[in-house]
Amino acid sequence: MSITSPTADWLPQTKPGPAPPQRFSTSYAKICFGESIMMRRGWGFRFMAAVSTPERQQWAVETMAIEPDDRLLEIGCGRGVAVSLICQRLTTGKVTAIDRSATMVRLASERNAAHVAAGKVEFRAVDLDSADLPEKSFDKIFAVNVSFFWLGTKPSQIDRVKRLLVPGGTLYVFNEPPTPATANAIGDKAEAVLTSHGFTTLRHKTVSRRGLPLTCVAAVLDRDSS
Repeated sequence: MSITSPTADWLPQTKPGPAPPQRFSTSYAKICFGESIMMRRGWGFRFMAAVSTPERQQWAVETMAIEPDDRLLEIGCGRGVAVSLICQRLTTGKVTAIDRSATMVRLASERNAAHVAAGKVEFRAVDLDSADLPEKSFDKIFAVNVSFFWLGTKPSQIDRVKRLLVPGGTLYVFNEPPTPATANAIGDKAEAVLTSHGFTTLRHKTVSRRGLPLTCVAAVLDRDSS
C-alpha cells in the first residue's frame, strides 16, 4: 500500500538527457552522497542535485520524530548531514553512524566534531556485516538510498538489522527516486522485502520536494520475528 502526497500525482516528468562523464559521476557520488548510494547517470544526477542534501535530510529526520534519548544507527552516513540534525535533538541519546568509505567517515567526523566530543555520535568506517554492534541496542535504524532494502540483494544485512533493533524499534528506509511512479514501485518492493524478513510496515509515504519525490518506508518487527 502506498500513500502519496497530493502534489505527487502531477509532478513534472523530466526527459532523460545525455549521461555526464564517468569521472564526474564518480566524484559526485563520493563527495556528495558517499559510496552507499545507488547512483544513476543522466537526468538522475540532475534530480539528486535539485533536492539539496540538507532539505532531504531534514525531511528524513523530521519523519523519524527523534526523541532526546533515542539510540540510533545510520547505515551509510555519507558526510554526516543527517547526524548533525539528529544530534541537535538528542540529550542522553546517541547515534552510531557507519559507512564503508573511510573518506566519508573522516568528512562526517570533521563536520560533527563537537557532537563527537560531546559523546552524541560515533562514526565507524565499516560495512554492516562487519560492524561490532550489540544486539537489541537501537531504537531506530535508518538508511538513505541503500538499495539492498528494496532489491533484497543482501539478506544477511537485513537479518542483522533485525537483531540490532530493540523490541518495538523501527527501521526507516529512505529513497530519492526519479519519478512518483518509481517511488511507489521502490516502496512496494521494500515492503515486500521487509515483510519476507518478518517486518510489518507502519508507513509508506512519498512527498514532493521542489517538484521531485522523496519516499520512506517505516517498519517494525513482528513479535515472533524479533
